[in-house]
Amino acid sequence: MTDSLALPHARILVADDSRLQREMLASLLGDIGYQIILAEDGFAALELFKAHQPDLVLLDIMMPKLDGIQVAREIAALLKNDYVPIVFITSMDTEDLLNKCVAAGGDDFINKPYNSVLLSAKINSLLRVKRLYEELRSQKHELLKYQELYEQEQQVAASLYKNILHADFVETSILRYSLSPMALFNGDILLTSKAPGNRFYVLLGDFTGHGLSASIGAEPTAQIFYGMARKGFAGEEIIKEINRKLHKLLPVNMFLATTLVTLRADSSFMEIITCGLPAHYLLHKPTRKIRSIESKNFPLGIMATYEPKVEYFEIDHHDYLYLFTDGVIEAQNIAGQQFDISGVMACLENEVESPYDSILHNLAVHTQGLEQQDDVTFVELHCDLKNAIWQSVGKPLAVQKCPALTWSSKLSFSVETLQQVNPVPVMLNMLMDIQALQSFQEAIFCIVNELFINALDYGLLAMDGKLKLTSEGLIKFHAIKEQRLQEVKTGSIVVDFQHQPTEVGGRLQISLKDSGAGFDFAAELKPNRGIYRVHTLCSKLEYGNGGREVLAVFDWSYQE
Repeated sequence: MTDSLALPHARILVADDSRLQREMLASLLGDIGYQIILAEDGFAALELFKAHQPDLVLLDIMMPKLDGIQVAREIAALLKNDYVPIVFITSMDTEDLLNKCVAAGGDDFINKPYNSVLLSAKINSLLRVKRLYEELRSQKHELLKYQELYEQEQQVAASLYKNILHADFVETSILRYSLSPMALFNGDILLTSKAPGNRFYVLLGDFTGHGLSASIGAEPTAQIFYGMARKGFAGEEIIKEINRKLHKLLPVNMFLATTLVTLRADSSFMEIITCGLPAHYLLHKPTRKIRSIESKNFPLGIMATYEPKVEYFEIDHHDYLYLFTDGVIEAQNIAGQQFDISGVMACLENEVESPYDSILHNLAVHTQGLEQQDDVTFVELHCDLKNAIWQSVGKPLAVQKCPALTWSSKLSFSVETLQQVNPVPVMLNMLMDIQALQSFQEAIFCIVNELFINALDYGLLAMDGKLKLTSEGLIKFHAIKEQRLQEVKTGSIVVDFQHQPTEVGGRLQISLKDSGAGFDFAAELKPNRGIYRVHTLCSKLEYGNGGREVLAVFDWSYQE
């Protein structure tokens, strides 16, 4: 724009069948500084408009071939999203005629005879409006481009986010779930993993808020969960590490309410760590008995140090666990009433074939007609790990065709070390790194874990295994174990690994020695399902020195 009356280089089309009027307007506007294009009738005006694309049009209403109103309509059709001001030249000011001019796209009128000052002011004002319109359209175009780019980036980020959360997600017949995020990014997370020791982990979490800001902790949570589960760490250790990371990462007003469930194929107990989510419900279908599981721990990310309380529930293949985030019970209907716990319980208590489907159906009916107000996640876990059908997550790992190696490694763990860390996952991954035995990870973990736990529990800490036969006893067993472990002053467990090549693969010899007083291994381990499985996996398993020493031999062979 310029401070002078005329906008430089503006082109004005003047259409009038009077030669005198055309020349008067051309002289007047030319002196101001506009470029003038002259048309003697409506048809010529339309052709010149197409050829020169003027910035403003002056149209006489009464012209031969095409009158001014017809020309204005044609110009409006050509412009589409562009804007060119149209000023009608008239000596008549009847209301009907003026309405037709406005309807045809007219922006203003000039009455004959002309007032040069008024004419110049009107034209200059309309040209400034045109310039402003073009600037706004350009800004809108840039905003649309930015929005399109932003949405593309959001889609890419959301795809990466989803891939990270589902990197090692295990689909199985015993798990059904519904994830309904309020926005592109989900503040709710659901993670699952098969872990060494015939274990299955399910983690349900709900970060503070929703959308992108609520999802910032999802990536480190998923990485820690999948990484530690794959290495065989216990649920309690995974929760503690996630808490440590989130406390360091998240702002003070954000946290993760979560629950971690552990099922074992060789156990009749479910292990659960509850940290701030709404109550969960364990349904025994044949009897319709419902056990409520309330949260026992703070959400993660609030406290720097964290010692979660672990609960154990006796289960069988008729039990179903229902977990959900607060988006389920806080979902409102059109009257502002929440779905609430009563909405969940009504479906669980009724003798319906599928409480899962019933709850989702009733929730959808309850919220019909309203926009979603929060992330909503609902999970059903069938406690029947033995009969679970697993979805393939890739080809099974085959033993690499590298030569079997001769090596040995001896590790000694003092009481001070055992009070701080669980060395079994560390040892397992060391074995996998030395000799490529990923195909036998489950078997080797089972052997090492079982022997190490027995050495710690019954050898070093002199625990009573009979306590583990009931859920109450199991809780008591772990409480006593933790107390004794912290109180014991001296002691150690020594693990010795020896590996030798064989004609068909290799032989891994595992021996453990503990400094305890010894125990009656025959009586203590007789009802132990874990040690029975170790017997079936090993070519040799021998206890000696009053239970203070054990030797296990695992033979493996190359597989085609």
